[in-house]
Amino acid sequence: MTLLIVGSSGLVGRHVVAALPVEDARDTIVRWCRDRDGDFLNTRDRRETLRRFRPNKVLQLGWANTGIPSYEFHPDHDSWMKATAEFIGETREADAWIGVVSSVADSRDSPTGMSPYRRAKMELRERFAHLGNDEGVALFRPSYLFSQFALRPRVLRDLLLHPDPLSFKFDSPDRKHDFIHAIDAGSGIVQAMKHGCSGEINVCTGRLISVREFAGAILNDVELVRPDQAAEEWGERSKETPEALLGLGWKPTMSISLFRRHQHNP
Repeated sequence: MTLLIVGSSGLVGRHVVAALPVEDARDTIVRWCRDRDGDFLNTRDRRETLRRFRPNKVLQLGWANTGIPSYEFHPDHDSWMKATAEFIGETREADAWIGVVSSVADSRDSPTGMSPYRRAKMELRERFAHLGNDEGVALFRPSYLFSQFALRPRVLRDLLLHPDPLSFKFDSPDRKHDFIHAIDAGSGIVQAMKHGCSGEINVCTGRLISVREFAGAILNDVELVRPDQAAEEWGERSKETPEALLGLGWKPTMSISLFRRHQHNP
């Protein structure tokens, strides 16, 4: 198998690469490199890269650079959406399976406000829906990704870098999200890729907690799991569930371990 990964150095991409199994010396992992492969937003560069490496499977994890100012409102989101949609068609023409990362922000029910980022993710999902039942395409929809090491998301960074984290004031402390560790997201995507899954795949825990509760768990200051609950249960159930991944034997183990540490001893 030859696997081409676009965006291997991003938050999700790093953990996808780390989760890839080393099973067969004949397997080849190719990471898109701008110096070698060119600009992903350029049609010719994308087609030439597919022709050169002839991958059996492709993961498109890249998007606009998160380090740019006012990230959610940067105009590059539309360009990445269009290039990604075209890349799906180009990959399928090459008879390869492709998995693309979107976000739960692509839902019209998302509590976040409209922005170029969210609008681009929504349009990507709509274009994906027009593909019908193509068994060679998967759309991964991670929920609210976090990583203490990468200081993501911004609220986690601001909290941990604050001189007195326990006195930190949140903009929306009671807003609820499905927080999932980036390591869990990476392992879930790899599991689905190995099995050649298709369709929309939610990459989440299926549980909702408030920003305040999440911060408390990060600071080891709250208990989110009661003695009468399973370790996988905390907060409230979300309508978005990871049924497809659970069916493959996957679990969000890093997320579970974070919240399990706060379990009462009976």
